[in-house]
Amino acid sequence: MRAHHVPSTSRARRSRLGRSALAGLLAVAVGACGSTAPSPTPRPELVWERAAIQLPPGVVEVAPGSSTGMQCSPCHAEQASLLLGVTTTDGGLLAVGLQLPPSQAVAYRSEDGRSWTPDAAFDAGTDTRAMAAAAGGGRHVIVGSRGSAAASWTAEAGTPWQAAPDQPSLRPPTGGSAEMRAVGRWRDLFVAVGTVVTAVGAPSAAAWTSSDGLAWDLVGFGPAFEGAIAYGTAGSQERVVVVGATGERGQGPAVAWVSEDGTTWTRVDSPAFSDGTMRGVAHTGDGFVAVGASLADDRAAAWSSTDGRTWEPAPAQAALENHGRPIRMTAVTADPRGLLAGGLVSDAGNGSGVVWRSADGRAWERVPTQVSMSGASLAGVLMTERGPVAVGTAGSPDNDQASAWYEGP
Repeated sequence: MRAHHVPSTSRARRSRLGRSALAGLLAVAVGACGSTAPSPTPRPELVWERAAIQLPPGVVEVAPGSSTGMQCSPCHAEQASLLLGVTTTDGGLLAVGLQLPPSQAVAYRSEDGRSWTPDAAFDAGTDTRAMAAAAGGGRHVIVGSRGSAAASWTAEAGTPWQAAPDQPSLRPPTGGSAEMRAVGRWRDLFVAVGTVVTAVGAPSAAAWTSSDGLAWDLVGFGPAFEGAIAYGTAGSQERVVVVGATGERGQGPAVAWVSEDGTTWTRVDSPAFSDGTMRGVAHTGDGFVAVGASLADDRAAAWSSTDGRTWEPAPAQAALENHGRPIRMTAVTADPRGLLAGGLVSDAGNGSGVVWRSADGRAWERVPTQVSMSGASLAGVLMTERGPVAVGTAGSPDNDQASAWYEGP
C-alpha cells in the first residue's frame, strides 16, 4: 500500500493513513537502502505485466495544490485504494479491497485478469472493508468488516449483492472489534477466519462457517484461539486448516488449527513455528503449504504438512533471502501446475512485489525482479486457465493504487 500531494487540510489525515492504516493492512516494509546484485533477464513466460484497471478520480488524480512537473515528495491523491484478495468465480475473476478515506469496501471484475472494472452492483457503504473473497455452490462471497463488526456480502450469478444481516456471531464483545480476514470453500460450506478483539485490545483468532454467506456460525473461538490472529484457511476432503500468528499484532510465532468437521478444533503450536509467522495457506494434492516470514522479517518462510498437524519448515535457500532486509510471502495458491506465492521485498527503491514458484513447498524459485512490480506489494495470487494473476497495491511512496498483474502475453 502506498502514498500522494493533498490539500493542507487533508495532509495530516493522509499522513496517518500512510503510516498506520496502510501498514496495518499489508504490513509493507519499504524504502530500505542498499545495493542489490543485478537481476537476470526474465524468461518471456515469466514476465509479469500490469493489468488495466478502472480507478476513480480520487485515487489517480493528484489533489489541487500541485502542478504538472512540480517536484514534491510525497505527492498524494485525495484517496488510496487497495486490493487485498482475489478468487475465481463462474463468471470470471473477482478481486476485493477498499478505498479510503473514508474506508469503503470495493470489488472489481475481470474476464481474464488483463483488464479490471468496478463491480457497479457492489455497494457496501462507508466504514466497510473487504478483505477476501471465495466462490462455490453458485455463490460469490466477500468477507471483511463493517464498523467494529465482522461482515460479509454474497451474490448469486445475475442477482444483486446482499449484506449479511446483523447477527450475534458477527458482533464483537462490547468495546471490541471483529473482522473476517480470509475465506474459502470447504465441502458445502464457506469457512471464514479472522480475529475478535476485546475492549482491552486482547486478540483471539476466530473461525466462522456458513452455507450461504449470509447466516454465520462462530465455530472457532475460546481458549484454543486466544492470543492469536488467523490469516488464512484451506481445506482438503478430510479436514480444514487455519493458519496465523500469535501476539497482539500477529508478530508471531506462527500457529495453526485443524478440524475434521468444522466444529471441533485442535490448536497446533509446533517447534517448527518458533522463528516465523504464517500469512497464507494452500492445499496441494499432497497436503498443505503455508507461507509467511521470519520473526525478524528478514527472510521469507514456508512450511509443509501432510495433515495440518505436523509441520516442517522449508530449508534455508537463496530464493527466500534478501541480504538481511525485509522480504515476506503474504499469499499462496496451488493447482496441479504447482504452487505460486506472492509478497514483497525491500530494495534500494521503495520496495517491490515479488513472486515465487514451487513444486512441493520446500524448494522455491524466486521469479526475477519485475519492472511492473516496482513500488508494489502483492496481497493475493491466483492460478487461472490463462495463467497466474496477482493483486495488491502499487505506487509507493507517492500514490497508493489498487493494482493487478498477470504473467505472460
